[in-house]
Amino acid sequence: MYIEGYTLIYIDVKINTLQSNVFILFLMKRLLIISSIFLSLFVLSTTSVSAAPIANAGPDQTIYLTQTSTATLNGSASSSGTYQWSEVSTDYKSGATITSPNSAITTVTGLPIGTFYFKLTVTDSSGLTASDSMMINVDYTSPPANAILMAQPNWQNMAPNANLRNTDYHTCYAWQGTQYDVADGYEMEKGGVLGSSIDNMFGKYYSTLNDGYDCVASSTYQPYGRSELIPLSHSIDLLTAGITYVFDWKGYTKEDFSKILSPGKEFVMVWQLHGNDGNSPPLSFSVGRKSSTDNTIYFGVMESYGNGTNGVGDPIGNTYKGDYWIPIVPVSDFYNHAHDIRITIKEGLQNTGAFWNVQYDGKIVYSRTTGQVGQTLGSDWYKFSSMYDWSNSLINALDSTPNGDSASLVTEKFSHYKLSNTVTPNQSPTANAGANQTITLPTNSIILSGSGTDSDGSIASYSWVQTSGPSSASISNRTSPSSTVTGLIQGTYQFQLTVTDNLGATGTSSVNVTVNPVATSSTPVTVYAGDNQTITLPTNSVTLSATTTGSISSYRWTQTQGNTATITSPTSATTTVTNLSAGTYKFVLVVTGTNGTTATDYVYVTVNGTNTTTTTPIANAGPDQTIYLTQTSTATLNGSASSSGTYQWSEVSTDYKSGATITSPNSAITTVTGLPQG
Repeated sequence: MYIEGYTLIYIDVKINTLQSNVFILFLMKRLLIISSIFLSLFVLSTTSVSAAPIANAGPDQTIYLTQTSTATLNGSASSSGTYQWSEVSTDYKSGATITSPNSAITTVTGLPIGTFYFKLTVTDSSGLTASDSMMINVDYTSPPANAILMAQPNWQNMAPNANLRNTDYHTCYAWQGTQYDVADGYEMEKGGVLGSSIDNMFGKYYSTLNDGYDCVASSTYQPYGRSELIPLSHSIDLLTAGITYVFDWKGYTKEDFSKILSPGKEFVMVWQLHGNDGNSPPLSFSVGRKSSTDNTIYFGVMESYGNGTNGVGDPIGNTYKGDYWIPIVPVSDFYNHAHDIRITIKEGLQNTGAFWNVQYDGKIVYSRTTGQVGQTLGSDWYKFSSMYDWSNSLINALDSTPNGDSASLVTEKFSHYKLSNTVTPNQSPTANAGANQTITLPTNSIILSGSGTDSDGSIASYSWVQTSGPSSASISNRTSPSSTVTGLIQGTYQFQLTVTDNLGATGTSSVNVTVNPVATSSTPVTVYAGDNQTITLPTNSVTLSATTTGSISSYRWTQTQGNTATITSPTSATTTVTNLSAGTYKFVLVVTGTNGTTATDYVYVTVNGTNTTTTTPIANAGPDQTIYLTQTSTATLNGSASSSGTYQWSEVSTDYKSGATITSPNSAITTVTGLPQG
């Protein structure tokens, strides 16, 4: 028998009631020559082979951090065995904790913003394994209320490079003349052979600049790198003035752009609004330098209206590819770290209620409600995840040899909503600055305790400002609902709290703070300078200590009698007086109360001279004694009845001495040992 190019398939059959594994050989390429009329079955083994276990990691999930940072992994549909959960996310990991990784059902806690993948591996009693994975999509907040979903590309359903549409479109405009239709009404523009791509398995869109374009300049177009995703038709991307739109983008950068981008040479736009007049995008969340003097690379808000004819102006004085640039967050924060960007916009002329704002991970970082919003009203359109290499400085579009240089902006999720005109308009939030407060000096600080509510959304930010009163006050945390105010002086203050909801509407409330002067009393103060004192030289100092009633603002000690002395602390209630000599002194204390009343008292100090009178001391050697050598040869000398002083015992016997020893001759009481008869 001759066989080539076959496929080998297991089929379970029963032969003589014995379970056997049989290989069936199917013809694939060439003629299968067999001797029998029917396909032969070859029984290769009578050993039973166990079926592999079933692993089912459960459905994909989406959670919102405004509600929870925990998800449940449910592998209960898997077959029995041992279980092992693990995270298999690409580019970056969540850092979350799998509570019970060896249980079929467990929780994952501490999930941040991003898209994460978790794998369940099941091992049966025979050692066979099976695996299945599921996705947890973590957004900061839920979709906007009362909104119509206009577009939401499903990367898992898109072909990475399918449907090449027009190989001659903008040749050498630097995406090498390649545009691709992809599902859900978008086209993908690829900057280079390895440019934009779609990761179907993990549901991500990579907007990539890579070298090796080999693009030749023409009289019409100067080549530069460009990759982005654009709606195919204006049926979904045109913005109608007066209608509110919401754009949600979630993603990250695969490289640290802070180390590879040069402001003015490369440009990255998470989202941009385009006018039909051919000028620069009037609105975008994009890359730029922090300021005109600081080249640190930031993502931020850019408005580019030529000469600022929309009434925006340039309040911060930083110009970068437009007339209005506000840095928001360093690009390094996006390096393998996903973030949520929400842009809410209603185009219109000045004073028509037009506005736009930008939220970064749920916090409003930019909002404008004045001036015109939009450029060619009724014709403006958007695109997103754009990468431009203006000067071929990051990569070389003119070189056909790739060097491996690459930069990718990764989009995990993009949604385009329109708020329906038939639904209730966004309601402004309500601010509550708290109750009015009154304090009395010397207390000079208060706590502002405000709050905000929003009936049809959520509060995105708080802002405290002082609207009236002395300029001495300092608000410690202006963006917190509760904040301490210090440095208050006498007067009346007003502080205003502004709350902003998730769609940019605001509400305000004010609170008054009254600061009264230090409390005063009509009761006069009193003072007692202390008792008279007498000392004797050589002691030549005393302590004066006064007792008062009432609130005292000042003390003043003075000497009005006696020789010159020194008052060490004349403005304190208690002081020492030094350098006193023999004589009589008078010290006067005047105290002043906080209510302006005064009180006076005095104290005398008498200093006596050195005492020169002497008195003859008393010496008492104690009574005579008799001892018996049959009992002892020691006697005790007791001079304790003598007056104080120094002592000296000595033997004054006549004719002969005892030769005994006086143990402590300089003590009032001592012993004499070794006495002989005599």
